[in-house]
Amino acid sequence: MDIEVRFSDSPWTKYAIVIAVLIGAYFIYQDHKIAKASPSWPEVSGVIIESHITEKVDDSVQKPSSFFARRVYILNVKYRYEVNQIRFAGTKIGKYKTQFSTEATAAEALREFVAGTEIKVFL
Repeated sequence: MDIEVRFSDSPWTKYAIVIAVLIGAYFIYQDHKIAKASPSWPEVSGVIIESHITEKVDDSVQKPSSFFARRVYILNVKYRYEVNQIRFAGTKIGKYKTQFSTEATAAEALREFVAGTEIKVFL
């Protein structure tokens, strides 16, 4: 006696798809809510004090030869700002991409974050 079970016929498949769609919709809604609220966030002026690129070998690639190792170039930015005469430093640059597959694209992104450049810091 042969029993054939099809994954797509399972009622659990439909539940899993509905749950995945709901979770995705929730994250999209949260992202939209943050984007909508961000213009009303308090902001102060800041100044970039340091910016550079670091090269890193991606650990997730487990190859015996370094020839196959994937290199990534990471944009590092440090800035300072003041709130109520107290100085702070930050490194987060919002939703900007900070990891690149080539040094050239990382260097291009770095041009936007030259030391001494005034920036807006959202609190």
